[in-house]
Amino acid sequence: MSTATATEPTSAPVAEAGESHLAAADKFFAPEPPVAVPAPAPEPAKAADKPAEPQAEKPAPVDPDPLAKVLKAAAKAPVAAEVPSADEIDRGLQAPPENSKSRAGWDELKKRAADERKLRLELEQKLKARDPKGAAAAADEATLARLAELEQQNRQYSDRLKVLDLKSHPEFAEKYLAPASRAKAALGQIAKSDELELDVEELIGLKGKALNTAVSGVMEKMTPYARVRFQSALDSYFSSKDAADKAVAEADQFLSSVKKSSAARSRASFDAVAGSYRETFLPAEVDEKASDTDKKSAASYNEALAGVSRQAEQYAFGQIDEQGAADLAHKAALYEFAMHHGIPRIASMYGAALSQRDSRISELEGQVKALTAASPRLDGGSGGVSISDAPIQNDSHLEAARKYFQR
Repeated sequence: MSTATATEPTSAPVAEAGESHLAAADKFFAPEPPVAVPAPAPEPAKAADKPAEPQAEKPAPVDPDPLAKVLKAAAKAPVAAEVPSADEIDRGLQAPPENSKSRAGWDELKKRAADERKLRLELEQKLKARDPKGAAAAADEATLARLAELEQQNRQYSDRLKVLDLKSHPEFAEKYLAPASRAKAALGQIAKSDELELDVEELIGLKGKALNTAVSGVMEKMTPYARVRFQSALDSYFSSKDAADKAVAEADQFLSSVKKSSAARSRASFDAVAGSYRETFLPAEVDEKASDTDKKSAASYNEALAGVSRQAEQYAFGQIDEQGAADLAHKAALYEFAMHHGIPRIASMYGAALSQRDSRISELEGQVKALTAASPRLDGGSGGVSISDAPIQNDSHLEAARKYFQR
């Protein structure tokens, strides 16, 4: 029994020449096909000479879905949310001046809005990473609630920025804040002139019945004339305050109206001022008989002069940053200097040079006339040849001297 077991492996087929191990293993473990007629066994020598039939190799096992593994790894990786820029936060709004009391609140709200939007974008990116198709159905309720909360805060910050923009606008201050401030100051002055101690801030801070009771108590202590003035100032204050509150509630409409009216006023002012500068420099007249160089110079001058108005319009209505504003301020200052000092000095120096030249020309012309009238002779005495009688020739000095002394 043990002997049979030891000799059994020797009966297994051996891989033929040119046959891979994988093909030999397939041949070994494959079931034998049913054979109707047994084929004669080839002779050993002939079987060795016959080349082995090519056997197709089995492909190596492949991962059925490698893309799924890649997507899973990408979903687990952190996704960087795009941080919104400052221009996206306060686009269309005007920041209060640097020295304004509301500037600190503006900057703080702007920072909070940017932080909240950044956090919202990060959460949205995480949701998209969980579902490559972008569906938010798998998001948990806590995440959706947080997104809704962030959107609400974003709207609140945007509204607050809009209110700050509105209250810092010069037209809003002139139309509502200034009249209310004057009326409040008048209330204190009227009470002081009637010898009453009154905390105006506390009084106007009351509402409803408490306000009516306090005002009635104050007016009972006043003289009739002061009472009338106090009532008028109080009505003016609350009228301005109510109008300001209404404008704040309708900030979008107010800002839009102000923007349109401001643009119209700016355009009207620009056109009016442009007329006063139109004849500062006049176009150059091009002479048809002038040289090509002079014609080209005049045409270039006229083209540059025609573009002055367009450049001024760009300066007035185009977007400009701090550096551009500084550059424009220096150009304006240099223009005034050039017009009032630079060009007049150049004209004065040029005029002096022309006067000196004209004086020298006049002096030389006088000398020429005097010499011509005296008719001097070449020999310095009589009997010689006068300058006017001397022939004009192209002789050298030596030839001219020989001709003269041969006479």
